[in-house]
This record gives sequence, structure tokens and C-alpha cells, in this order.
Amino acid sequence: MLKMNDSTDPAAVENYLVGLWEQVLEDWDNEAVHRIFIDVARGYYALGFAASRYSEVLEDEDRSGTASKMLSQVALLAEHSLKAGLSRKPPARRMTNTQRVILAVLGAVVTFVLWLAWLR
Repeated sequence: MLKMNDSTDPAAVENYLVGLWEQVLEDWDNEAVHRIFIDVARGYYALGFAASRYSEVLEDEDRSGTASKMLSQVALLAEHSLKAGLSRKPPARRMTNTQRVILAVLGAVVTFVLWLAWLR
């Protein structure tokens, strides 16, 4: 099985995934190879890449059953990832010290202007 370091270079990731896909095609009946490919694609946020590869194979009568099964797994993983991302609450926004100082200065200026207007 191909190995890859922790690269974030998109071209390197794509090349790695292409190499894994070639291994999947060579050992099509080995479910473990499919799982590794899908897991790696998931790890690199490339489930779309995996889905497109399996979609291309759907037309092959000999491989369409496995391709359909794996495509369903990819779709399920993508759906779970999306739901997990939507269920997270965004971090609470807190006011920074700079924002507090600006707010205090603006409040003082508005108060001063109103006080001057009241004196007239």
C-alpha cells in the first residue's frame, strides 16, 4: 500500500489518492483496499474525489455492484461529516480589550456631546 507523509499540498494529496485508486482498481475484490481508499479520502476531506471515482466505475457491469456499495458508503460518510459540522456550536464571541476601550471612549464622547447640547 502506498504511504504518504502528512502533506497538505493539494497536488501531493491528489497524486496520493490517484495512486491509491489505481491500487483499488488492481485489487477490486479486496474490500480492505476500498476501505483504506475511502478512509484516506475522508482524512483529506476528499470524499468528493472518491465519489467521482466510484461513479465512473458504475458503468462497468462487472464492478457496478461494488462501486454502488462503496459509493453509498462515501455518501453516508459525507452526510455524517456534514451533520457533525452543522451540529457544532460556533465559539462564543467575546469582546476584546481593544473593543471595550473603543466602546468606552465612544460612550464618553456621546455623553459629553449630549451634556454640551443640554447646557445650551
